[in-house]
Amino acid sequence: MLFQVFFYTWLSLNGSSDCIKPTAANEIRNSDLIATAVAFEDDQIDPARNIQLFRLNYVYKGAYEEKTIVVHKGNHTFIDNQEYLLLAKQDKLFFKIDSCSYTSPVNKADKELIAALRKLPCFDPEETIEKRIERAKKSGQRFIPTGACFRDFVGYVCGCNGKTYGGTCEMNKEGVFQYTLGKCKQ
Repeated sequence: MLFQVFFYTWLSLNGSSDCIKPTAANEIRNSDLIATAVAFEDDQIDPARNIQLFRLNYVYKGAYEEKTIVVHKGNHTFIDNQEYLLLAKQDKLFFKIDSCSYTSPVNKADKELIAALRKLPCFDPEETIEKRIERAKKSGQRFIPTGACFRDFVGYVCGCNGKTYGGTCEMNKEGVFQYTLGKCKQ
């Protein structure tokens, strides 16, 4: 019995325990950023910092004003140049991935989660910049939308409505939240 307790404690400390994943709907609701992104390495980042860099491809949820995001990877391992479905919470400086997250390579992503993401609305007329500011302040986000748009680091984005925007701020002001980087292809 004592061995069993020790073994399960060791597993949980090493990130190998069976964790109870939330439902796909709860994971979507509780994530601040849901996106497909490609992992890459930067030789100037100290491996001891336990962070991973990603280049965004498609954002399902969450606005971020840069093409590259920094994620505190916890116990996850990422392969350079592989595309992942990321589900992350906003931390003060980085995004972080929960140990029981649905984050995985895109080709191995949970089918229930993918189905739920495809049902997310492209446009939400009830979402206002004021609501986003309030939520950002409550969660302690580092980047808080201000209501005034400026050229963000992302540059042009193609909203899920097929319209090209000068940046995520312009797009979000119209209530559109899903996008790919670059201008829409006509």
